[in-house]
Amino acid sequence: MMTQSTTNGDKLVLGYWAIRGLAEPIRLALHYAKVAFMDKMYELGDGPEFNRDEWLRDKFELGLVAKFGTKVIQPKALGALQRQGRLKCVISQNCDSLHLRSGLNSTNLAEFHGNMDLELCFKCGTKHLRDFDTVGIRSHSTGRQCDKRNCRGRLKDSIIDFGEDLPQDALGKAFDHAEQADLCLALGSSLTVTLAANIPERVVERKQKLVIGNLQRTPLHKVATLNIDAFNDAIMKGIMELMKIPIPSWIVRRRIHVTSQPSSNKQNQYRILIEGRDPDNVDIPYKLFERIRVIVDQK
Repeated sequence: MMTQSTTNGDKLVLGYWAIRGLAEPIRLALHYAKVAFMDKMYELGDGPEFNRDEWLRDKFELGLVAKFGTKVIQPKALGALQRQGRLKCVISQNCDSLHLRSGLNSTNLAEFHGNMDLELCFKCGTKHLRDFDTVGIRSHSTGRQCDKRNCRGRLKDSIIDFGEDLPQDALGKAFDHAEQADLCLALGSSLTVTLAANIPERVVERKQKLVIGNLQRTPLHKVATLNIDAFNDAIMKGIMELMKIPIPSWIVRRRIHVTSQPSSNKQNQYRILIEGRDPDNVDIPYKLFERIRVIVDQK
């Protein structure tokens, strides 16, 4: 049987084997997108070892995960606009942490669905930013403890699952900015899911400008000031070129917090505490070190 592909008006007619060839990568991508790493291990049973590096590599190749430092233009461009004071708030429905990794200040970010690199303390509510995926397996609990010495409460991931309420602090921040914005840029969102879709709606109600970037028509198509049929990265690249603002390279940013306290039981001795902290918010612990070696010059 030969495979034929023909066009009929605006319809594409494919042979059986062409359809099968197209369906397989789609099936694989959907499988990797919805099946957690630990579920994949259980699925393999007594098969060959399957480590997390292989899992992430396969997801990278399928385009399901973006590597830090790769050509992901949108978050780096938004970070640059925020640092120049032109962008006041980013409302994100993603949980991949790319906005924070790209240098966007956390005070200018409202994450509706959480952040896979962020843990919260059950006891004191302190946020803990990590260099790894913190999502719990089959529950929100991550099995780690709060870094604050006077707390040590249990930690949970910050991901919002289906059926759970959106975080009130993110909602409050988003709607506050919707009441002040003179321009809302909606990139890549279908604008069909509330409460996120209510943000640009409110901007339009206030007679302010709404620009939508999407490859498909959205419910707010008719009320938008401008609709752009293009990918997010292409839109942001064009905006940055017209504004003559360079898109920065991805740079690893770290903050080290060093404090000293007098020893409680020995005179003339001090206790030194060395901690990682969020680059933009010193109140958020950031796990950087597995161990620290201190060499003291005795001279």
